[in-house]
Amino acid sequence: MLSSMEQPEFVINSASGNQPIGERVANDQSWHSGYRAEVLWGFCDCLNELSVRWTRFPGFTEKKKVSGQHLYGILNHPRNRIENEPGIADIGDHYSFYFLDALFAREVITSPRFSVAVQVGAQYGYLSLRENVQYNDEVAQGGVVRLIETRSRLKGVGPEVGLQGHYRFWNCLAVTGRINNGWLVSNFAVSYEDISIPPSAGVSIMAQVENGDYWRVIPTLDVRFGLNFSGFCIPCPWIGRLNLEIEAGYEIISFFKGIERIYFMDRRTYGVSTDELITFTMHGPYVHLGVRF
Repeated sequence: MLSSMEQPEFVINSASGNQPIGERVANDQSWHSGYRAEVLWGFCDCLNELSVRWTRFPGFTEKKKVSGQHLYGILNHPRNRIENEPGIADIGDHYSFYFLDALFAREVITSPRFSVAVQVGAQYGYLSLRENVQYNDEVAQGGVVRLIETRSRLKGVGPEVGLQGHYRFWNCLAVTGRINNGWLVSNFAVSYEDISIPPSAGVSIMAQVENGDYWRVIPTLDVRFGLNFSGFCIPCPWIGRLNLEIEAGYEIISFFKGIERIYFMDRRTYGVSTDELITFTMHGPYVHLGVRF
C-alpha cells in the first residue's frame, strides 16, 4: 500500500537568500507490503459468524534528501532557527502499525445472489512514528549542525462496527465490500529533541521535551472493495471438502489524528509550542487467498 501523512513537509528550498520563496518540500511516498491473517467460525444457521483478524505492516521508512543554497527549516526550535542555510536537508519517517479485530457478524439481508451482514466487536490498534530530520551545513565543512527527532506512539482499544456485503453476479464470481469503523481509547506518548553538533565543539541541546502520557479517542477506518472467485472445490477425506477462494481489490486504512508532532512557533518565547494532530493513511491493492470447510 501507499503511505500518506498529513503535514509531511520538512523544509523550504528557497530561490531567495533573504526570504522563504519557493515550495515547502514534502517527504516521499512509496509502496510497502503488509499482511493479514483471519480466522472465521460460521454457525450452523449460516446467518451468524465470528471472526478474528490480525493486520500488520512491519516497520518501514519514508526518506527524502534536498540540496539547496537557501534552505529554511520548518521542523526546528526557534532558539537557533534554520534560515538561509546552504547544504542538505534529510528526513526519514519510520512507521509501524498493526490491528487486532474480533467481530461478530449477523446477516440481515440474505438471497441467492445478494447478502449484507452487520458486524460488532472490538479492536486493538498500535501506531508509531519516529521522525528524524538532519540539516548538513556546507559552510561547516560538512559537519552535521542540526539533528531533530520526533516520536509519536499510540496504543488503544475500543468498540468497532461494520458492514460487509456480497453480490454474486455470475456463477462463482462476486463483488464484495466491507467497511469498518473503530473508536480506540488510546494512550499517547510524544517527544521532541533538537540538538546542534558543530564540527569543533560538543553537542548543544536546543530543546528536549516530552508530553506526559494521556488518553484520547481515535477513530479508525478500514474500507475494502474487490472481486471474489470461490469456485474451487477439493475433496478431503477428513472434513468432506475444501472450498478455495481468491479475491483481489483495493483497500484504505486510516488512523484519524493518530500521530502527534510537537511544534514550536515563537521566536521570542521559546517554550510556546503546540501539538500538531496528523491523520495517517495506507491505501492500495490487496490479494486474498481463503480456505473454507
